[in-house]
Amino acid sequence: MSWRPRLVALTTTALLLGALAVPTPAAAASITPGHAAPPASGTNAIGAGIDGANQNAQLGETLPATIAPSWRNAPAHCPSSGTVATKSIGVTRTSTVVFEAQFSCTSVSAYSTATGTLLWRKQYGAAKSATVAGGKVFVVHTAVNAKTGAETGRLDALSEQTGKKLWSTFRGGSVDWVVSAGSGLVANEHSVLSAATGRSKFDIPFPSEHGWTLIGGGRVFFANSAGVQAFDTSGRELWNLVYPKGVQAGSPDYNLNRVRPSLHDGLLYLPGAETIVVGAKSGRLVRMIPRSEYSMAFDGKIGFVTSIGSTGTPATPSTVSAVGLKTGRVIWTHRLPMDSIFPTSPLAAPVVSNGIVWLSSASGSSDPASIVALDEVTGAQRSETIDPCTDGGHEGNLAVAQHRLFVATNCGVQTYVPTDAVPTRVTPGELLQDPGFEHGTDAWGTIGAGTIARTPSPVHGGSSAVTITPDSTAPGAVGASRTITTNSIRIGGYRASCWVKPSTSGMSAALRSAEWSADAPPAALPTGWDVEELAVGVWTRLSTQHTLWENGKTVAMQVYSANASETGGSLTVDDCSITGGPTH
Repeated sequence: MSWRPRLVALTTTALLLGALAVPTPAAAASITPGHAAPPASGTNAIGAGIDGANQNAQLGETLPATIAPSWRNAPAHCPSSGTVATKSIGVTRTSTVVFEAQFSCTSVSAYSTATGTLLWRKQYGAAKSATVAGGKVFVVHTAVNAKTGAETGRLDALSEQTGKKLWSTFRGGSVDWVVSAGSGLVANEHSVLSAATGRSKFDIPFPSEHGWTLIGGGRVFFANSAGVQAFDTSGRELWNLVYPKGVQAGSPDYNLNRVRPSLHDGLLYLPGAETIVVGAKSGRLVRMIPRSEYSMAFDGKIGFVTSIGSTGTPATPSTVSAVGLKTGRVIWTHRLPMDSIFPTSPLAAPVVSNGIVWLSSASGSSDPASIVALDEVTGAQRSETIDPCTDGGHEGNLAVAQHRLFVATNCGVQTYVPTDAVPTRVTPGELLQDPGFEHGTDAWGTIGAGTIARTPSPVHGGSSAVTITPDSTAPGAVGASRTITTNSIRIGGYRASCWVKPSTSGMSAALRSAEWSADAPPAALPTGWDVEELAVGVWTRLSTQHTLWENGKTVAMQVYSANASETGGSLTVDDCSITGGPTH
């Protein structure tokens, strides 16, 4: 028989791209976004590796949820390097300082914030981080100590305006830690130096394990899994909190932009099995709130935490949640997409500004980054922008400053500016003319005993989707089919995907390819290939591949449910994609 179906690669755990888990209307109303006007001198970007207090909370910039690409810049590739991974971004009014890592070299570059023009660049063999504070750029890198002959950490202070080296010292502490700066000091783990001269001010008594150092509010804090200490700017210990039994604190993460301590509104937020909240002045353990896999973002009495999903059984999605800082109560949770059983994961800490929570994510290291804008009050997704870098996103921070969004990618730093247009997800080589059903059904036809019609709600993206509705409750599969070609050319293949959402519980769904000749039409829709028990109220991505082996065949993609009629519900389909074709 010449008809051949292709089985789908699917997920049993789904996601919701819109607002999720807002317990009550009163809970949503408890968030009042901050809209303070940015200063005339410009807003300094903040976030992991950018400012000493690591707050990720910003003044209200005039940046809406809809954005369009602006300038991108990066150094040329070093030998044997294929990508330029942006590790950190610091923005002032006139310059954007970027730490860029490659396979065989690293660099620190300053670009014009307005135009992206290169202002200056410093090359390093192996830099570890770059922190912008007080008109200086503090760079941690490795170097050989001429006196000892050992390779160790070195800390350089560069002029933010010119890149000129102001001072350099081997008292740089551990080479894999981001420095913290403020109050005229710069600290890299236990070494606390003068930010002006690089001379030692004092050393934090080095404990049995490494830890985080954080400068904020005129104090120096040192935290590890045992507890947290506070010192004044002269090195005098102010208090020392040893965590009580049962408090599981975290240890430093070598990933520069993963979770780090934060200081917000007089409280320290410290990583652990849960986030540990400590009074910055008193040293008193105040409360515990939900754990965050990346540094928190803050706006007033609200904090934003992230989780990373898993491929376990069942697979779980990554999330970003709004949490009341006084109570630890989760106000809303937004789930990120699942790609088959693989969760889309955050790439950096979220950033909140002007009533919008920005988050970058990707489902794999070779996939492009997705930048989503969430409504701060409800968690509803207001836009999604796919970064044009085909080499994927990187775990560098986001930043909002000077009415722009700054995103770390594997192609350097990418900036975005406001736009009136709604961003759309564009797949290179897309064969569908209307993947999101914004204007019609795009030649998708009904298969089985049912109907297919456009609907304004629910939608996965844009303003429309299509809903497949069975004609009766009698058993039988029902779905939609889209012909790709009626005269296939041997050697090649197609990839296809669709997002589906059931209206009732117990419904299953599948996506398959079908190939047939005129004398052997396709068989009825099979059963047993479906994703079972789709979750009501969430979107699940279905995907499949098809290889072309013969000439002159008809090839179609078909999305369907084997039991929709029995459940008494309908299946909504949106944002499909078909790419590929013959190779010659």
